[in-house]
Amino acid sequence: MAGKSKPGKIHLRIVEVMKRFPDGISGGQIRHELEKEGLEPSEQTHLDRRKRDLKKWFVIKKEVATTVVDGKNRKVTLYNYAGVRRKVVDEGQIGLKERAEVIHSARGRCQMCGKSVEKHGITLVVDHKKPRDWAGTNDRENLWAICERCSAGRKTYFSSVRVERSAGSFTRAWLPAPCRIMPLIPGSPS
Repeated sequence: MAGKSKPGKIHLRIVEVMKRFPDGISGGQIRHELEKEGLEPSEQTHLDRRKRDLKKWFVIKKEVATTVVDGKNRKVTLYNYAGVRRKVVDEGQIGLKERAEVIHSARGRCQMCGKSVEKHGITLVVDHKKPRDWAGTNDRENLWAICERCSAGRKTYFSSVRVERSAGSFTRAWLPAPCRIMPLIPGSPS
């Protein structure tokens, strides 16, 4: 990889908006605030990806909260700016060639549940075995091809577990999980 990446102008503008809302701000509110600052909707292309990119350079905490919208309770994700990272966490996305290699190596089967594209009509996606939020990398040995259902289950599971960094290592603080815990490795006990 070439040199370290740096946040772009739009990334920095998003961070400035987040700083103004220390109790958290939703993605829709970020978009609205940027529009109030004069950023046209056409200039906000890929805003969700840019929000995800922020965790490379900044510590962004996410929290699910309940709010009332049109008289109904709705769950929203709130983003909180918590500071600058000392070290860039991840450099870039997984390339198309590597994605193709990961999916090809799965031979048409989910590497988690074993269902096949041909027999079960699943769609395979490239996923990180160790999540990037837990310092997982884009290295080939940390990637696998799993079906969309397994990927969604893992995402739900990992969002129910808070990971804290202490003295250079990671500890897990278990929170109540809203769903059945799925095995992390094919064939491992649940």
